[in-house]
Amino acid sequence: MISSAIPLDLGSVGVIGGGINGLCIASALAQRGWQVELFERGKCLQQTSSVSTKLLHGGLRYLEQGHLALVAESLRERGLWLRDAPEHCRWLPLLLPIYENRRRPAWQWQLGLGLCNWVLRQALGMGVELHEDCPVQRITTTGLLQLENGRLHQFDWLVNGAGPWAAQLLECSGIPSNVKLELVRGSHLLVPVPEGLKLPHHGLFVEVCGSARIAFLLPYQSQLLVGTTEEVQSLGQSIEASGSERELLWQLVEQHLPAFGAAARSRGRFFSGLRPIVSISSTGKTNISSASRDSLFRRQDRLITVFGGKWTTARSLAERLLHTAPFNGQT
Repeated sequence: MISSAIPLDLGSVGVIGGGINGLCIASALAQRGWQVELFERGKCLQQTSSVSTKLLHGGLRYLEQGHLALVAESLRERGLWLRDAPEHCRWLPLLLPIYENRRRPAWQWQLGLGLCNWVLRQALGMGVELHEDCPVQRITTTGLLQLENGRLHQFDWLVNGAGPWAAQLLECSGIPSNVKLELVRGSHLLVPVPEGLKLPHHGLFVEVCGSARIAFLLPYQSQLLVGTTEEVQSLGQSIEASGSERELLWQLVEQHLPAFGAAARSRGRFFSGLRPIVSISSTGKTNISSASRDSLFRRQDRLITVFGGKWTTARSLAERLLHTAPFNGQT
């Protein structure tokens, strides 16, 4: 899964967070010879990773906003996912309707277009010791981890890969950080296929009317998947689609696939998830729409916190972490 050297007994690492990033990090470290234990407050891949679309894409909007390095990384990683897990990935043709008086011309669309349980099995196969239903209450910069039940675990190193909850864990532990996470709620709509109709074989990649956002309508598990929205949210709020988000997703169906419109309103099912967007406090307020989905690491003694990240680049994120101290043999 991750390129590796000859395994060595390098020490112990506790990884917090059983999402796609945490699992890839744990697998990479175990493959390199570290003794890894992973702690997840619920079930692995059941929070943010479970409610993403799993689209392995380069990112048209990232290109449009000048995040060229992230686009290149995403395209490279898409190829690796297709190579290493072909039974869990497939190409999906996307149709791009071009309307008059829209903000993106046809040439820009042309320029911009250039797997859960498998990841979990990879981690277990590498020897990662998994602790599910184990909420972490507090961590320290000396490698100490305290569970909600009071049990203590001491590691040589800790990796805080809790996704949207990474910054909150630092705050609850009294550990200062100038990196904050702006949380964005993305909502989706699943529409059953109306009687007498067939699910399209292609997906649609469309602009949201009156917005800079891009949305999609995709065939997914014998249903139509529509999304996604982007609303700022706090951890204290319920993670569910608002009334305005529901209306927007219904309207997308009615505009682009009107035959599915009645089923969308009567039998459609909504689900939502959080995305962490990196914000460095000294730079001021983050523009959510144009903010990069890139990630960064912050080390504090024996604690490394992972901020941000996305599904497509989870493996390269883990690879980058392996090339930083202390995991690259430096201190």
